[in-house]
Amino acid sequence: MAENTDALLTFEDPLLANQLFGPQNSHLAELAECAGLRLSTRGSSVTIQGEEQARSRMGNVLTQLYGLLKSGTLLVPSDFARAYG
Repeated sequence: MAENTDALLTFEDPLLANQLFGPQNSHLAELAECAGLRLSTRGSSVTIQGEEQARSRMGNVLTQLYGLLKSGTLLVPSDFARAYG
């Protein structure tokens, strides 16, 4: 049986985290819907709630997207729509 619990990711740059999360957390909402997870934020941290394998995959996706933003890559909404797929 898959375990449902929480995972917490904290990003070092609050401005980049805000870009990652999207206006009113819209990027996270889209990712959460695709993955069947619940994502919530506080500051530059995001809590991932749901099944373990999906949480792990979402953590990887968010970390990679943050890395792209950190390297100066401009992400558009469609990038978030495709990221978990």
